Amino acid sequence: DLRAGDSVLLARLPHTSEVPVAVALLGLMVAGIRVVLPMTVDSSIGRLVDATGCRVIVRSGVREEAGPLAELMERVAAERDLPTECVNAVLTAPVGDPPTGLPTDREVLVLTTSGTTGEAKGVRYTERALLAGLEA
Repeated sequence: DLRAGDSVLLARLPHTSEVPVAVALLGLMVAGIRVVLPMTVDSSIGRLVDATGCRVIVRSGVREEAGPLAELMERVAAERDLPTECVNAVLTAPVGDPPTGLPTDREVLVLTTSGTTGEAKGVRYTERALLAGLEA
């Protein structure tokens, strides 16, 4: 069971729709779950999972259709004894009660840079920062 404050790696694999990933991203954030959204899925994904304390790895697409990248994510999850889920399962899973009240400095999203000039880095966003960006 995911609860507010947990971290989830959410990865869109090639040749899969962006729509379920976008819906899952919003739903998880509303539930108070921090979403780690990598720009690419490559061999650095394990370091990203470790650095952000992800409890679950969620990917788009069916494993058989996603090929080697899905296999990589499965291997990273197995090495860390983490569950993996297809994004469609997350869209129907129950989560705890969402946080209430005013926006906080709680991290809700971590995006990664492309890593073109070195190792990809995580850019952390708080609830307050995301909402301030929408109001600007």
